[in-house]
Amino acid sequence: MKQRILAIAQNEITSLTREGTIVLMLSVFLLMALASAYIGWSAQETVKQVYKASVEKLQSEGKSIPADPFANAMPLAIHKNMMIYVVMIGALLSVTTGYSSGMRDRKAAVTKLVLSRPIRRSDYLLGKMTGVICVLFLAMLFAYALGLIASAMLAGNSLTSADFYLFTVFYGLSLLYMAGFAFMGLFFALILKNEETSLLIPVVIWLTIAIVLPQLTSALLPTNALNPVTDQTKSPHSDLLSSISGAVKPFSLSEQYKEIAGSLLETGGKREGISNNVNAYSFNIFSIILFALVWFASCFAAIKRFNAVDGDIYA
Repeated sequence: MKQRILAIAQNEITSLTREGTIVLMLSVFLLMALASAYIGWSAQETVKQVYKASVEKLQSEGKSIPADPFANAMPLAIHKNMMIYVVMIGALLSVTTGYSSGMRDRKAAVTKLVLSRPIRRSDYLLGKMTGVICVLFLAMLFAYALGLIASAMLAGNSLTSADFYLFTVFYGLSLLYMAGFAFMGLFFALILKNEETSLLIPVVIWLTIAIVLPQLTSALLPTNALNPVTDQTKSPHSDLLSSISGAVKPFSLSEQYKEIAGSLLETGGKREGISNNVNAYSFNIFSIILFALVWFASCFAAIKRFNAVDGDIYA
């Protein structure tokens, strides 16, 4: 049984890494992972230079000097853009990978042939899932390595063992977040007869999670995008907007992910232990795990109900 699962997984990895669309999206994701550290570091350095020039001017005028905005900046904070890349590019890559895994065999009339053999449907599905997760794991591993190299070059000796640990947990969390979208893409590729609709529906769900729901939460308050640190400026509709934001936020998976990811990358300028992260963001972690488990179970329900006679699209 394990040999069958591993054989299917190996074939899946080979097939996925030969698909031009998957390779292109993987390349873009890795490129952005490499660029995220430089973009974050460059933004910090620009502000520091502006602050330094402002200090010199204020000192010459005998005025009070404001606090350094990056006085408490943590080394991992330069990777804060990576959170957005995971939510946008990483999740879309996962949807496409899962969809391709399920649709490829159906288009080639392979699913019907495989399921007609003495092989358990669960083994077939587990093999495909294993292959998909392995591809995503390799992508995250390369992104992790690129991030560490960039951090070592830009942050110098300021990285500690705790930073390495938090960075590792961040990428593990990101892989779990992306796995849910991969299972979702695989699910719709197994249950729908129309090829275009099978991809369109998970993409719409991804857009809702990545763009629509955040617009009804953190982006809803008028001044939040300008300065998310200070208290919100009161507006005529603040109470209504706050109520809408509070009601929608528990369902905004991307916001749940970004909150705990921001804590792991220490974007708030303070260091929290892993135990504090787990306690403070237990709901966030639960939401991400539940999302992945729901689609994981849905894939098994889909393969169980799959019609081996005429389930393939071009059979």
